[in-house]
Amino acid sequence: MGQRFKNLSFVIALLLVLSILGVSTSAALADRPVKYETVVTQTVVTNDICSFPVTNEATFTFTGIVYFDKDGNLTREFDHVSELDVFSANGKTLTALPYTYNIEWLFDSSGNITNAYVSGEAFRVQLPDGTMVTAAGRVDAMAHPGATFYFPDFGHTDNLDAFCAVLAP
Repeated sequence: MGQRFKNLSFVIALLLVLSILGVSTSAALADRPVKYETVVTQTVVTNDICSFPVTNEATFTFTGIVYFDKDGNLTREFDHVSELDVFSANGKTLTALPYTYNIEWLFDSSGNITNAYVSGEAFRVQLPDGTMVTAAGRVDAMAHPGATFYFPDFGHTDNLDAFCAVLAP
């Protein structure tokens, strides 16, 4: 979840990785899932966490399985993701503890993403005073167009105000 499920740029990065790995929807692959592993890094500036911009440098380690129908059309993808984030703002930096989540991508017959559901941990940062900031649950990523960082639609988020206070000007 990483509370990303980082909008379109995340999806584009993922699709780029799949194309680089040679994952295609040709009839030769029909009905045969394709497993892949890769690491992707991404830096975004988001206004979705605090009331001020926060830069998030994220490293995603994916283990994914891509599914096709009998005609070779992409139908579904399931990713298990481990993520590590470094957040910075106003000359201050916080490094998250590693966390994991799963993403289920569903596609229509033209290969367009119709749904993206993310479940698991979304955020785990230990603050300088030793307290933890956590988020976990489920996100319907398609319900948040334009978002660059997501918190659970169902689940919990704890101590986010303290996180923002550490990075505040």
